[in-house]
Amino acid sequence: MLCKYKVCVIDDEEDIRSHLVEAINESEEFEVIGEIGDFHGAVEMISTLEPDAIFLDIKILEGNAFQVIKSLKQNGIKLPAIILNTGFTDFEYAEKAINEHKDCVIKLLRKPFWENWNETKHEITLAIGLHQKKYATNQVQYSQKIKIRSKNNIWFVAFEDILYIQIPEVLKGKGKIEVITKNQTLHVNKTLSQIAYELPNEFLRVSRYAVINKNYLTKVDRDDYIAVLSSGHQVGIGQNYLKKILEN
Repeated sequence: MLCKYKVCVIDDEEDIRSHLVEAINESEEFEVIGEIGDFHGAVEMISTLEPDAIFLDIKILEGNAFQVIKSLKQNGIKLPAIILNTGFTDFEYAEKAINEHKDCVIKLLRKPFWENWNETKHEITLAIGLHQKKYATNQVQYSQKIKIRSKNNIWFVAFEDILYIQIPEVLKGKGKIEVITKNQTLHVNKTLSQIAYELPNEFLRVSRYAVINKNYLTKVDRDDYIAVLSSGHQVGIGQNYLKKILEN
């Protein structure tokens, strides 16, 4: 059986979004798992569903595609392969803008996208596969260490010694995080997004502001939305992350 790529569609024009969802679902390569038309809903949907790819319109309600990408990066959310959708008038602007996001934007799709769809979907399928391979090569083995710059020191910390990583309330919006290990807390001038790409699969996102080492997870309090670690630390769980945490 063919393994379908799970995709989300984000476009504030309902008729266009409906056409694209229909075309995608008719393709054996893809399965639409979510659709929406506004900025905040888009970020929430992507972080919760973690699709393989998203079809993202340049202009959406409450924002635009590049604000969505920026928000995903700032909050350490795994970036899916992104296919930008644009009309003729925004095409040149979009071409220039995607140069800043070559790490995640795999194709620029000009409306009406249903023209030459068979050829287009083949190109997109190949590009998603390449994006996933590139992401996989950036993942490191669990036995390795991570290099962390904290103040005037450079620490080489084994992944197995890290309990969790968070953006505490006092550091939100400052591009800084805390790495909590068995022996110390390191304050790092990095965003959660930057360090997320260096973490192996043993680390689990529990909210927009925290990642835990699931090997230390001993309890999930579903009433108070708290992850309890064997070290005694308690880390808050985002409401939309609870289901995925329980599935891991």
